[in-house]
Amino acid sequence: YKRFHEVVDKKPGDYEWLTLQALDDSRNTQKAKLQGSVIYDLGLWFILFCIFAAVVSPGITHRDVFHAYSMTILWIGMHHQCRGASTWNPNYLLTLFMPSTSLMPMEFCLPLQELDNVDDLEDWRQFIQDRCGITLNIVA
Repeated sequence: YKRFHEVVDKKPGDYEWLTLQALDDSRNTQKAKLQGSVIYDLGLWFILFCIFAAVVSPGITHRDVFHAYSMTILWIGMHHQCRGASTWNPNYLLTLFMPSTSLMPMEFCLPLQELDNVDDLEDWRQFIQDRCGITLNIVA
């Protein structure tokens, strides 16, 4: 985002919708906000608990938790394919059982890493506004 700072500093009034942090703080701030939140991991853990309950409990059959098996298989496939999109890349098993340590939501919503200038970023912002009817405010 180094080039973004240069453009925004020249015309701050044109980019009121974009809030940029200091370059040194940006990556650490994003990582602290998104990485390692137990709340985001509880969904996966609940699904794994359902599977475990079917294994150990005589009253719960595997047919009862078929949805949990399906979601687990889908998660494993998505994890394997998408893990490389994150720049944090901790241990594979850690990211498998704690999704919040690997997946940054913005990396899958917008191709922000492919943008080289603020004009392209503004085009994406306009596209999201036209397509979804929402105003996107970016903090980077």
